[in-house]
Amino acid sequence: DAAAQDIEFCERVMPGNIDLAIQLVPALEKQGRRKEAEAMYRKHLDVQRRMVREYPDSAGLHNSLAWLTASLRRDLEEGEKHSQKAVGLEPTLPGYRDTLAEILFQRGKKDEAITHMKKCLALEPQREYYRRQLKRFESGDSKSEIPNED
Repeated sequence: DAAAQDIEFCERVMPGNIDLAIQLVPALEKQGRRKEAEAMYRKHLDVQRRMVREYPDSAGLHNSLAWLTASLRRDLEEGEKHSQKAVGLEPTLPGYRDTLAEILFQRGKKDEAITHMKKCLALEPQREYYRRQLKRFESGDSKSEIPNED
């Protein structure tokens, strides 16, 4: 409750920033505030949807919407569509492919996820985060936490 004003300020100043929802939705859920968590997620998802409609050729916006769904494990079918669009627009950006791999993994498409993660590693072989993701995918536990990026 004490943070409500700060949260409202952040949403007003940076309405397209998905990091706020990615950090706060799980925190609200842990406090038993599921209704507020879901409302925050939906609010941020709606902003992302509007931005994608306004800028349909922005790979970054498609990826942001997809990463929001992946990080919060909701609306994964929709997230997959946007992630595929982002990868189609920018096939050489491994971060977009990582988002697609994460969504595929969560949707039970382990082999496809591993294929995409190997492509990420081929594009950025020094990136430890992609190695951790690949190991996680190979383990098969889609409920495991997404590792922190380097």
